[in-house]
This record gives sequence, structure tokens and C-alpha cells, in this order.
Amino acid sequence: MKIILLAISLLGFSIFTEAQTAYQYKIKGRAKIGLEEYKAAILDFDQSIALDSSVAEVFYYRGMAKAYAGDLDAAILDMTKAIALNAKYFEAYYFRGLLHTDNQNYKASIIDFNKAVTINPKLTEAFFAKANSEFKIGLYKEAIDDYTKTILLDPKFIEAYTNRGSVKVELKDYAGALADFNMVIKIRPDYSMAYNNRGKVQQLQQNYRAAIADFNIAIQIDSMFTNAYYNRGATKYMFQDLQGALDDFTKTIAIDSNFALAYFSRALISTQLKDYTGAMADYNKALDITPMNSEMYCSRGVLRLDMGLKTEACQDFNIALRLGNDRAKQLIEKTCK
Repeated sequence: MKIILLAISLLGFSIFTEAQTAYQYKIKGRAKIGLEEYKAAILDFDQSIALDSSVAEVFYYRGMAKAYAGDLDAAILDMTKAIALNAKYFEAYYFRGLLHTDNQNYKASIIDFNKAVTINPKLTEAFFAKANSEFKIGLYKEAIDDYTKTILLDPKFIEAYTNRGSVKVELKDYAGALADFNMVIKIRPDYSMAYNNRGKVQQLQQNYRAAIADFNIAIQIDSMFTNAYYNRGATKYMFQDLQGALDDFTKTIAIDSNFALAYFSRALISTQLKDYTGAMADYNKALDITPMNSEMYCSRGVLRLDMGLKTEACQDFNIALRLGNDRAKQLIEKTCK
């Protein structure tokens, strides 16, 4: 009898030790995630699962480590295992939704974010992420609804106002967009992006001076803000301040030498100013950066025509046509036959 009791006692001790060891591996793995030692963390979670494969949290954290290590598909599998073990695991639905977003599988991400907010209706980040996915696939009304829910849960969530404003721009609700960007500025008056966004809406409404005033503020806050310089230049171009536009595009390029659109825009102005050499250099640089841009080939071809280089111009038009540019067909029929 004593032998049987001793065996039962030892057996119980063995199970308790294994359970503790699985837990310890989980704790070690989580610590390594914090240290950004993702591969080592995965090994610890592997050990934990080998000892006890019934703990949803371990699959969740292993999936997180795999995601941070760059293996998104394996991470999705682990999140799916975590959900299979715990159907109410809203964090796993949310994280799997983020992984689907990274894979550009926006419909799948929306399903997961929906599940997450159904389980936890106060999960602000899931409403925001869901709205972002809806925005990506053109579900603008749904995106606005979810950005609004995000804001109701967190009235100072500036990214939600910003993105909701951007959706409203797509819908040409410029008054609504301005209201959102104004709210961002009210919450965070030193946020350069908000002034840039508001300036772009002013530009779309042809309120050019108001647009430039906003771009000026954005640049005052962040003197290296390339988009603000570019947008200010584009606005100046719209009311024929060619030298001002040229200066802003040059400043854009000085900050970011791979800003293809700034080279392209500067080339258009240089062409108007009859600086064909400068224009050609800028078109060439723009096409080095974005060699699949059909409109740039068309514009360079037109410049080549002006320079008397018909053969080279037709080469550009034909490249543009192969890239699907409709204007190129007309230019070829007019010039190259």
C-alpha cells in the first residue's frame, strides 16, 4: 500500500514539475520578445508547447514572435491555433487581423477585427484597424463609421480623425475633411502633417493662399517635411508662381533625392521656361527612379519633339503606349507616322 501511495505521490510531483516547466518556458519566451530576441523566444515557446499544448496564450506569443521575425504565414497559423483553444481570445483575432493586413488580405482582416470587437466592444485599436482595411478596399462609408466609433471610444485619437478626413477627401466631402483636420490641429497644434493635410484640401477647393499658409506652418514645424515643400510648390504652380514652385521642388529634391514627382514637376516648369537641358536632366532622373511611369515618357517625348529629336520622341511615345498610356496613342498618330 505504501509503495502504491509513493508511486501516486511521485507521479503527481512529476506532472506538477512539467506544468511548471512549460510555464517557465512561456515566461522566458515572453521576456525574450521584450528583448527583441525573437528566434530564441520561438525556441522557448516550442519547448513550452512540447510540454503542454493546451495553452492558447503560448501559441499567441509564439505567433507574435514569428511575426516580428518576419514569418507572417507561420504567425497566422499560431494565432489560428490560439483561437481554436480559446474562441473568446479577442487579442488573437486582433493580431491575426493585423497579419492579414500586412499580407494585404484586407477582407480577411476585416472579418478578424469584427470578431475582436464583437467579443470586446471597447477595443479601440480594432475599430481603427478595421476602418483602415475598409479604406484600403474602397468601403468608404464603413470606414467612416468605424473611424467614428474609434473616436467615440477615444476622442483624442488623432490618427482616426486624420484617416477619416482622408476618406472624406476621397468622397469629395471637403467641408467634413476640413472639420477633421481642424480637430487634429486643435488636439495637437504642433502636428505638421495636419497642416499639410488641411492645405491639400484648401488646394482642392482652389483656396490657394490658404493652402500655402498651411504648408508654410507645416514647414515651420518640420523644416525637412518634403511633402509640404512639394505641395506648396504644386500650389504655387497652379497660380503661375513658376519661380516659387521651382524653388520648392528644388528644396524637395535637396531633402529627398529620390522624390521622382519633384523632378517631373520641375521638368514641366523648366520646359515652360525654355530650359530644355534642365528639363531633360530632370525627366531622365524621374524615369530612373520610376521607370514604369507612362506619363513621364509622354512628357519627355514632347520635350524631345520641341528639341527636334523626333526619333527619340517616338521611342518615348511607344514605351508609354506599351505601358497603357492613352495620350501616347494620339501622339504617335500625330507625330510618328
